[in-house]
Amino acid sequence: METGKRHRRWQGPMITHPDHELLWLSCAAKRCCSLRTVRPTGGDIWRIATRLHVPPESFLRSIPAEPDADDGVLLAPTSQPVHLALARRATKGRQAACVFLMHIREEVARCGLGELRPLPCQAFPGRDACGTLRIREDHGCTCRSWNLAELDRPAVAALLAQEAAERARDRQLIHLWNEQVKSDEGSKYSLADFCGYLLYAYTAQMAEATAGGTA
Repeated sequence: METGKRHRRWQGPMITHPDHELLWLSCAAKRCCSLRTVRPTGGDIWRIATRLHVPPESFLRSIPAEPDADDGVLLAPTSQPVHLALARRATKGRQAACVFLMHIREEVARCGLGELRPLPCQAFPGRDACGTLRIREDHGCTCRSWNLAELDRPAVAALLAQEAAERARDRQLIHLWNEQVKSDEGSKYSLADFCGYLLYAYTAQMAEATAGGTA
């Protein structure tokens, strides 16, 4: 198996922007970045790792997946499957938050990824409900409310469609990985091993797309 290289609630005024692309900035406290668990797609992981030149395992953590999850990753033949999520960083005096969250001052924080934010974050607080755009019930935002009128619906729908496509690709890659792990009795792999495999697969896919003139 190719593994590749290891490579207090906000009470102040809201920040408002006319551009829907900047809607995510309107919540100054970024409480959702402390309360929500973000599972990036394989494409998100590839984009962050390659653009920032950091190994994925430095910003990811594993969380338990349901035993029958079709996208749960095995690290040993008989191990419990896991999902990959953005890591959390504990800061003195603050609740553990996303590893990329930057605290500017009291009750003001920003995402350090900018345009590299994972697709679930870019589409936040939107979600796809059987083809219909909805506001997430589990958005975790405690400092403001959301409504569909605020969203750029076509843009959010496109982000959700891209996320769905990348997760479908991830399921294929995870299936191949898990079959190899299950056939290798006594094997034990690390998060870094799987991340290396994922990066290799996405790099090959991007190279193929570029060669075909579709990227």
